[in-house]
Amino acid sequence: ATRLPLRGVARGMLQRLITATPRRLSFVAFGRARSHRAACLAAAPSPRASRASRSWSHLAVGLAAGASMGLGSSGSRSPLHAAGPSDDLSHELYADEQRTVAMFERCSASVVHINTFVERQGIVLSPQGYHLGMQDIPKGTGSGFAWDSEHIVTNFHVIMDAHRATVVLSDHTSCEATLVGAEPDCDLAVLKINRNAQVRKPLLPLDKGRSSNLHVGQRVYAIGNPFGLDQTLTTGLVSGLGREMNGVSGRTMRGLIQTDAAINPGNSGGPLLDSRGRLIGVNTMIASPSGAFAGVGFAIPVDTVVRVVTQLVKFGYTKHAHLGIFPLPDHMKKKVSPKVSGSNGRNIEGVLVLKIVPGSPADKAGLEPM
Repeated sequence: ATRLPLRGVARGMLQRLITATPRRLSFVAFGRARSHRAACLAAAPSPRASRASRSWSHLAVGLAAGASMGLGSSGSRSPLHAAGPSDDLSHELYADEQRTVAMFERCSASVVHINTFVERQGIVLSPQGYHLGMQDIPKGTGSGFAWDSEHIVTNFHVIMDAHRATVVLSDHTSCEATLVGAEPDCDLAVLKINRNAQVRKPLLPLDKGRSSNLHVGQRVYAIGNPFGLDQTLTTGLVSGLGREMNGVSGRTMRGLIQTDAAINPGNSGGPLLDSRGRLIGVNTMIASPSGAFAGVGFAIPVDTVVRVVTQLVKFGYTKHAHLGIFPLPDHMKKKVSPKVSGSNGRNIEGVLVLKIVPGSPADKAGLEPM
Protein backbone atom coordinates (compact mmCIF):
# COMPACT_ATOMS: atom_id res chain seq x y z
CA ALA A 1 0.00 0.00 0.00
CA THR A 2 2.95 2.33 0.52
CA ARG A 3 4.65 1.70 -2.81
CA LEU A 4 2.08 3.16 -5.21
CA PRO A 5 1.97 6.69 -3.72
CA LEU A 6 5.79 6.76 -3.59
CA ARG A 7 5.99 5.75 -7.23
CA GLY A 8 3.49 8.41 -8.15
CA VAL A 9 5.38 11.09 -6.22
CA ALA A 10 8.61 10.13 -7.93
CA ARG A 11 7.02 10.34 -11.36
CA GLY A 12 5.49 13.71 -10.60
CA MET A 13 8.74 15.19 -9.28
CA LEU A 14 10.69 13.83 -12.24
CA GLN A 15 8.20 15.34 -14.69
CA ARG A 16 8.35 18.77 -13.01
CA LEU A 17 12.20 18.77 -12.91
CA ILE A 18 12.52 17.77 -16.57
CA THR A 19 10.17 20.53 -17.72
CA ALA A 20 11.57 23.25 -15.40
CA THR A 21 15.35 22.74 -15.59
CA PRO A 22 18.05 22.08 -18.23
CA ARG A 23 18.76 18.53 -19.20
CA ARG A 24 22.10 18.40 -17.41
CA LEU A 25 20.32 19.18 -14.10
CA SER A 26 18.63 15.79 -14.25
CA PHE A 27 22.05 14.11 -14.37
CA VAL A 28 23.08 15.88 -11.17
CA ALA A 29 19.81 14.74 -9.58
CA PHE A 30 20.56 11.16 -10.56
CA GLY A 31 24.04 11.60 -9.11
CA ARG A 32 22.51 12.82 -5.87
CA ALA A 33 20.27 9.76 -5.83
CA ARG A 34 23.27 7.44 -6.14
CA SER A 35 25.10 9.32 -3.39
CA HIS A 36 22.13 8.72 -1.07
CA ARG A 37 21.94 5.00 -1.79
CA ALA A 38 22.46 3.94 1.82
CA ALA A 39 19.70 6.25 3.03
CA CYS A 40 17.32 4.92 0.40
CA LEU A 41 18.00 1.30 1.33
CA ALA A 42 17.39 2.08 4.97
CA ALA A 43 14.04 3.62 4.08
CA ALA A 44 12.80 0.56 2.15
CA PRO A 45 9.45 -0.61 3.64
CA SER A 46 10.11 -4.34 3.37
CA PRO A 47 13.08 -6.61 2.75
CA ARG A 48 10.88 -8.44 0.21
CA ALA A 49 10.24 -5.33 -1.87
CA SER A 50 10.89 -5.80 -5.54
CA ARG A 51 13.97 -4.34 -7.24
CA ALA A 52 11.80 -2.05 -9.39
CA SER A 53 10.03 -0.47 -6.43
CA ARG A 54 13.36 0.09 -4.64
CA SER A 55 14.71 1.85 -7.75
CA TRP A 56 11.73 4.20 -7.75
CA SER A 57 12.33 4.86 -4.06
CA HIS A 58 15.99 5.68 -4.67
CA LEU A 59 15.03 8.06 -7.47
CA ALA A 60 12.39 9.81 -5.41
CA VAL A 61 14.67 10.36 -2.43
CA GLY A 62 17.44 11.56 -4.73
CA LEU A 63 15.16 14.01 -6.51
CA ALA A 64 13.82 15.27 -3.22
CA ALA A 65 17.39 15.80 -1.95
CA GLY A 66 18.26 17.70 -5.11
CA ALA A 67 15.16 19.86 -4.81
CA SER A 68 15.87 20.61 -1.16
CA MET A 69 19.35 21.88 -2.12
CA GLY A 70 17.86 24.42 -4.50
CA LEU A 71 18.51 22.57 -7.75
CA GLY A 72 14.90 22.38 -8.92
CA SER A 73 14.07 26.05 -9.35
CA SER A 74 15.03 28.51 -12.00
CA GLY A 75 17.54 31.12 -10.87
CA SER A 76 19.36 28.63 -8.62
CA ARG A 77 23.14 28.21 -8.72
CA SER A 78 24.78 26.22 -11.49
CA PRO A 79 24.72 22.53 -10.51
CA LEU A 80 28.30 22.08 -11.72
CA HIS A 81 29.49 24.87 -9.47
CA ALA A 82 27.54 23.51 -6.50
CA ALA A 83 28.88 20.00 -6.95
CA GLY A 84 32.58 20.92 -7.15
CA PRO A 85 34.83 22.15 -4.33
CA SER A 86 35.39 25.87 -4.02
CA ASP A 87 39.08 25.73 -4.98
CA ASP A 88 38.63 23.42 -7.99
CA LEU A 89 39.02 25.41 -11.22
CA SER A 90 38.30 22.49 -13.53
CA HIS A 91 34.66 23.60 -13.87
CA GLU A 92 35.53 27.29 -14.27
CA LEU A 93 38.48 27.43 -16.72
CA TYR A 94 39.72 25.67 -19.79
CA ALA A 95 42.72 23.36 -19.50
CA ASP A 96 45.21 25.87 -20.95
CA GLU A 97 43.89 28.57 -18.62
CA GLN A 98 44.34 26.29 -15.64
CA ARG A 99 47.95 25.67 -16.63
CA THR A 100 48.61 29.41 -16.97
CA VAL A 101 47.06 30.17 -13.58
CA ALA A 102 49.07 27.40 -11.91
CA MET A 103 52.28 28.59 -13.59
CA PHE A 104 51.76 32.19 -12.47
CA GLU A 105 50.93 31.25 -8.89
CA ARG A 106 54.09 29.14 -8.73
CA CYS A 107 56.51 31.55 -10.43
CA SER A 108 55.25 34.94 -9.26
CA ALA A 109 56.62 34.26 -5.77
CA SER A 110 60.13 34.50 -7.27
CA VAL A 111 59.60 37.91 -8.93
CA VAL A 112 60.46 41.10 -7.03
CA HIS A 113 59.94 44.83 -7.42
CA ILE A 114 63.07 47.02 -7.27
CA ASN A 115 63.09 50.70 -6.28
CA THR A 116 66.27 52.74 -6.72
CA PHE A 117 67.32 56.03 -5.11
CA VAL A 118 70.00 58.64 -5.57
CA GLU A 119 71.42 60.97 -2.95
CA ARG A 120 70.99 64.67 -3.50
CA GLN A 121 71.74 67.61 -1.29
CA GLY A 122 68.65 69.41 -0.14
CA ILE A 123 66.77 70.86 2.78
CA VAL A 124 65.98 68.19 5.35
CA LEU A 125 64.03 68.36 8.59
CA SER A 126 65.69 67.30 11.84
CA PRO A 127 64.83 67.78 15.54
CA GLN A 128 66.95 70.93 15.42
CA GLY A 129 65.02 72.32 12.48
CA TYR A 130 65.66 72.60 8.74
CA HIS A 131 69.19 72.35 7.41
CA LEU A 132 71.09 71.30 4.31
CA GLY A 133 71.78 67.60 4.10
CA MET A 134 71.75 64.53 1.87
CA GLN A 135 68.41 62.96 1.10
CA ASP A 136 67.23 60.03 -1.01
CA ILE A 137 65.45 60.91 -4.22
CA PRO A 138 63.55 58.14 -6.06
CA LYS A 139 65.34 57.38 -9.30
CA GLY A 140 63.33 54.61 -10.91
CA THR A 141 61.73 51.20 -10.63
CA GLY A 142 62.29 47.85 -12.23
CA SER A 143 61.83 44.14 -11.82
CA GLY A 144 64.02 41.23 -10.82
CA PHE A 145 63.82 37.59 -9.85
CA ALA A 146 65.39 35.25 -7.34
CA TRP A 147 68.50 33.47 -8.57
CA ASP A 148 69.11 31.56 -5.36
CA SER A 149 68.22 31.93 -1.68
CA GLU A 150 69.82 35.39 -1.34
CA HIS A 151 70.64 36.84 -4.80
CA ILE A 152 68.42 38.85 -7.14
CA VAL A 153 69.05 39.21 -10.89
CA THR A 154 67.99 42.35 -12.74
CA ASN A 155 69.10 44.63 -15.57
CA PHE A 156 72.15 46.81 -15.18
CA HIS A 157 70.26 49.86 -16.41
CA VAL A 158 67.73 49.41 -13.57
CA ILE A 159 70.39 50.10 -10.89
CA MET A 160 72.79 52.21 -12.99
CA ASP A 161 73.94 55.38 -11.16
CA ALA A 162 71.78 54.52 -8.14
CA HIS A 163 73.15 54.95 -4.61
CA ARG A 164 70.63 52.69 -2.92
CA ALA A 165 68.13 50.00 -3.87
CA THR A 166 65.25 48.38 -2.05
CA VAL A 167 63.62 45.08 -3.01
CA VAL A 168 59.91 44.43 -2.48
CA LEU A 169 59.17 40.73 -2.35
CA SER A 170 56.01 39.02 -3.58
CA ASP A 171 54.51 39.10 -0.05
CA HIS A 172 55.02 42.90 -0.01
CA THR A 173 57.85 42.81 2.55
CA SER A 174 60.70 45.19 1.79
CA CYS A 175 64.43 45.01 2.43
CA GLU A 176 67.62 46.77 1.42
CA ALA A 177 69.87 45.29 -1.25
CA THR A 178 73.55 45.71 -2.07
CA LEU A 179 75.22 45.40 -5.45
CA VAL A 180 77.27 42.22 -5.90
CA GLY A 181 78.41 42.82 -9.46
CA ALA A 182 77.32 44.01 -12.89
CA GLU A 183 78.07 43.42 -16.55
CA PRO A 184 77.02 46.50 -18.55
CA ASP A 185 77.75 44.90 -21.93
CA CYS A 186 75.12 42.24 -21.21
CA ASP A 187 72.85 44.60 -19.23
CA LEU A 188 72.86 42.30 -16.20
CA ALA A 189 73.38 42.94 -12.49
CA VAL A 190 73.20 40.89 -9.30
CA LEU A 191 71.92 42.20 -5.96
CA LYS A 192 72.12 40.59 -2.54
CA ILE A 193 69.25 41.18 -0.15
CA ASN A 194 69.96 42.28 3.41
CA ARG A 195 67.54 40.27 5.49
CA ASN A 196 65.66 42.00 8.29
CA ALA A 197 62.99 41.03 10.77
CA GLN A 198 60.29 41.26 8.11
CA VAL A 199 61.99 38.94 5.63
CA ARG A 200 61.72 35.46 7.10
CA LYS A 201 60.99 33.21 4.17
CA PRO A 202 63.86 32.19 1.85
CA LEU A 203 63.77 33.28 -1.76
CA LEU A 204 62.36 30.78 -4.22
CA PRO A 205 64.58 30.59 -7.32
CA LEU A 206 63.09 29.98 -10.73
CA ASP A 207 63.75 26.80 -12.66
CA LYS A 208 66.16 27.47 -15.51
CA GLY A 209 65.48 26.37 -19.05
CA ARG A 210 67.60 26.64 -22.17
CA SER A 211 67.55 29.26 -24.90
CA SER A 212 69.41 27.10 -27.42
CA ASN A 213 66.29 25.06 -28.22
CA LEU A 214 63.72 27.85 -28.50
CA HIS A 215 61.46 28.06 -31.55
CA VAL A 216 59.70 30.97 -33.23
CA GLY A 217 56.01 30.69 -32.39
CA GLN A 218 56.62 29.22 -28.95
CA ARG A 219 54.40 30.70 -26.23
CA VAL A 220 56.14 32.81 -23.58
CA TYR A 221 55.12 34.71 -20.45
CA ALA A 222 56.56 37.86 -18.88
CA ILE A 223 56.11 38.74 -15.20
CA GLY A 224 57.11 42.15 -13.90
CA ASN A 225 56.06 45.51 -12.51
CA PRO A 226 55.13 47.80 -15.42
CA PHE A 227 54.41 51.36 -14.28
CA GLY A 228 54.70 50.17 -10.68
CA LEU A 229 51.89 47.61 -11.04
CA ASP A 230 53.52 44.68 -9.30
CA GLN A 231 52.99 41.03 -10.21
CA THR A 232 51.72 41.72 -13.73
CA LEU A 233 51.53 38.83 -16.20
CA THR A 234 51.63 39.30 -19.97
CA THR A 235 51.80 36.65 -22.63
CA GLY A 236 52.93 36.38 -26.21
CA LEU A 237 55.07 34.39 -28.62
CA VAL A 238 58.71 34.10 -29.54
CA SER A 239 58.74 36.41 -32.55
CA GLY A 240 62.38 36.00 -33.52
CA LEU A 241 65.75 34.67 -32.40
CA GLY A 242 69.33 35.89 -32.67
CA ARG A 243 68.42 39.60 -32.76
CA GLU A 244 71.04 42.33 -32.30
CA MET A 245 70.48 45.65 -30.50
CA ASN A 246 72.70 48.36 -29.06
CA GLY A 247 72.91 47.95 -25.30
CA VAL A 248 73.16 50.46 -22.47
CA SER A 249 76.99 50.41 -22.69
CA GLY A 250 76.89 51.30 -26.37
CA ARG A 251 78.06 47.87 -27.48
CA THR A 252 76.00 45.48 -29.54
CA MET A 253 74.03 42.83 -27.66
CA ARG A 254 73.74 39.68 -29.75
CA GLY A 255 71.51 36.64 -29.63
CA LEU A 256 68.51 38.44 -28.14
CA ILE A 257 65.05 36.86 -28.02
CA GLN A 258 62.34 38.92 -29.74
CA THR A 259 58.83 38.63 -28.30
CA ASP A 260 55.47 40.33 -28.62
CA ALA A 261 54.66 39.83 -24.93
CA ALA A 262 53.96 43.31 -23.57
CA ILE A 263 57.10 44.84 -22.01
CA ASN A 264 56.74 48.34 -20.58
CA PRO A 265 58.76 50.62 -18.27
CA GLY A 266 59.12 48.69 -15.03
CA ASN A 267 59.27 45.29 -16.74
CA SER A 268 63.04 45.59 -17.18
CA GLY A 269 64.88 42.85 -15.33
CA GLY A 270 61.85 40.59 -15.03
CA PRO A 271 61.84 36.98 -16.21
CA LEU A 272 60.64 35.66 -19.54
CA LEU A 273 59.22 32.17 -19.00
CA ASP A 274 58.16 29.27 -21.16
CA SER A 275 54.83 27.48 -20.75
CA ARG A 276 56.31 25.28 -18.02
CA GLY A 277 57.45 28.26 -15.95
CA ARG A 278 61.15 27.83 -16.74
CA LEU A 279 63.40 30.86 -17.13
CA ILE A 280 64.35 31.38 -20.78
CA GLY A 281 65.33 35.06 -20.76
CA VAL A 282 65.52 38.40 -18.95
CA ASN A 283 63.38 41.22 -20.36
CA THR A 284 65.62 44.15 -21.22
CA MET A 285 64.32 46.59 -23.86
CA ILE A 286 61.75 47.41 -26.52
CA ALA A 287 61.90 48.84 -30.02
CA SER A 288 59.40 51.65 -30.40
CA PRO A 289 59.32 54.99 -32.23
CA SER A 290 57.14 56.52 -29.49
CA GLY A 291 58.64 54.96 -26.37
CA ALA A 292 55.49 52.93 -25.69
CA PHE A 293 55.27 49.20 -26.31
CA ALA A 294 54.68 48.52 -30.01
CA GLY A 295 54.78 44.73 -30.02
CA VAL A 296 58.57 44.37 -30.30
CA GLY A 297 60.38 43.48 -27.09
CA PHE A 298 63.72 41.84 -26.42
CA ALA A 299 65.06 39.53 -23.74
CA ILE A 300 68.57 38.34 -22.88
CA PRO A 301 68.74 34.56 -23.51
CA VAL A 302 69.05 32.40 -20.42
CA ASP A 303 72.24 30.71 -21.66
CA THR A 304 73.96 34.10 -21.54
CA VAL A 305 72.35 34.90 -18.19
CA VAL A 306 73.64 31.68 -16.60
CA ARG A 307 77.18 32.28 -17.87
CA VAL A 308 77.34 35.89 -16.70
CA VAL A 309 75.44 35.64 -13.40
CA THR A 310 77.43 32.61 -12.26
CA GLN A 311 80.63 34.67 -12.55
CA LEU A 312 79.09 37.75 -10.94
CA VAL A 313 77.98 35.74 -7.91
CA LYS A 314 81.36 34.02 -7.60
CA PHE A 315 83.80 36.82 -8.46
CA GLY A 316 81.78 40.05 -8.51
CA TYR A 317 82.77 40.59 -12.15
CA THR A 318 82.94 38.64 -15.39
CA LYS A 319 86.14 37.24 -16.79
CA HIS A 320 86.70 38.01 -20.45
CA ALA A 321 89.17 36.42 -22.83
CA HIS A 322 92.36 38.49 -22.93
CA LEU A 323 95.97 38.39 -24.08
CA GLY A 324 97.47 40.37 -21.23
CA ILE A 325 99.18 43.09 -23.28
CA PHE A 326 99.11 46.88 -23.31
CA PRO A 327 99.32 47.94 -26.98
CA LEU A 328 100.42 51.33 -28.24
CA PRO A 329 97.47 53.25 -29.73
CA ASP A 330 97.47 53.49 -33.52
CA HIS A 331 97.70 57.28 -33.65
CA MET A 332 100.85 57.17 -31.51
CA LYS A 333 102.30 54.21 -33.42
CA LYS A 334 102.46 56.29 -36.59
CA LYS A 335 104.61 58.86 -34.80
CA VAL A 336 107.07 56.52 -33.12
CA SER A 337 107.37 53.70 -35.66
CA PRO A 338 109.85 55.58 -37.92
CA LYS A 339 112.10 55.95 -34.88
CA VAL A 340 112.01 52.31 -33.93
CA SER A 341 115.21 50.47 -34.80
CA GLY A 342 114.85 48.23 -37.81
CA SER A 343 111.91 50.09 -39.30
CA ASN A 344 114.07 51.99 -41.83
CA GLY A 345 111.86 55.02 -41.35
CA ARG A 346 108.69 53.23 -42.39
CA ASN A 347 105.51 52.63 -40.46
CA ILE A 348 105.48 49.33 -38.63
CA GLU A 349 102.67 46.93 -39.44
CA GLY A 350 101.02 45.14 -36.55
CA VAL A 351 100.81 45.95 -32.86
CA LEU A 352 103.49 47.61 -30.74
CA VAL A 353 103.41 46.04 -27.28
CA LEU A 354 104.26 48.42 -24.46
CA LYS A 355 103.76 46.09 -21.49
CA ILE A 356 103.06 42.46 -20.67
CA VAL A 357 100.83 41.47 -17.73
CA PRO A 358 102.74 38.97 -15.56
CA GLY A 359 101.19 35.51 -15.64
CA SER A 360 98.96 36.38 -18.60
CA PRO A 361 98.59 34.23 -21.73
CA ALA A 362 100.99 36.61 -23.54
CA ASP A 363 103.58 36.20 -20.79
CA LYS A 364 103.25 32.42 -20.93
CA ALA A 365 103.59 32.50 -24.72
CA GLY A 366 106.93 34.35 -24.43
CA LEU A 367 105.91 37.73 -25.85
CA GLU A 368 108.14 40.65 -24.90
CA PRO A 369 107.41 44.39 -24.90
CA MET A 370 109.29 46.77 -27.21
